[in-house]
Amino acid sequence: MEIRSGAIGADHKETLNEHGHVVVQDILEPADAAALADRVAAIKEWDFAFTTPQGPCCLDAAKIAAQTPQQRQNMMAQLTQQAQRGFSMAYQRRDVVPGPAADEQLAEWIKGPHLLNAIKDLTGDNSLDRVDGHLSQYTAGSYLSSHDDTYAGKERRFAFVLGLTRRWQADWGGLLHFTTNQETVTKTLVPGFNTLTIFSVPQMHFVSQVASYAPERRLTVTGWAFA
Repeated sequence: MEIRSGAIGADHKETLNEHGHVVVQDILEPADAAALADRVAAIKEWDFAFTTPQGPCCLDAAKIAAQTPQQRQNMMAQLTQQAQRGFSMAYQRRDVVPGPAADEQLAEWIKGPHLLNAIKDLTGDNSLDRVDGHLSQYTAGSYLSSHDDTYAGKERRFAFVLGLTRRWQADWGGLLHFTTNQETVTKTLVPGFNTLTIFSVPQMHFVSQVASYAPERRLTVTGWAFA
């Protein structure tokens, strides 16, 4: 996969420097973006990312499939209570790692030099030395509550979201909101296709809950650049 020539310009760098976040449209070559979106959309088995009072957790696809409807309902009720008390999340994810079930091309692109060099160019931060990420899928009820992306023991400098959502409406939820605190939203981004959103860490943000009537899936590659 290739970053589109000329996709990142001086205006993007200025916006990131001024506001702490920026969206680059048409980041990949069109054929690469379309092929990647098709592969991600075709994935049938997703793990489930959620939170407990002890911290973030992930339940693999096989265990999710084995749950009874009552077990699933109980888990979601517990997550609702968790969200009322503090940070919480509920969405589907898939790791991007070398292996028979992975997309080797995507793993190479995320962990190789192409994305890292593009983020270095955009941010001007040459201390960045690696990138990691995962696939995410938000369906009805999915959300990610307010947080700033800091993680103990990890030097996250920037977060990125590669949008692979071909069709979305704002009233379906799943919107990325940046905030100055728990009450003031400073910027809202609707899921898009072939867009690269970059923002500095720490920075408060959240993804609003996807509406029960949303007919599509919010698909992204999400990750961080580290120093």
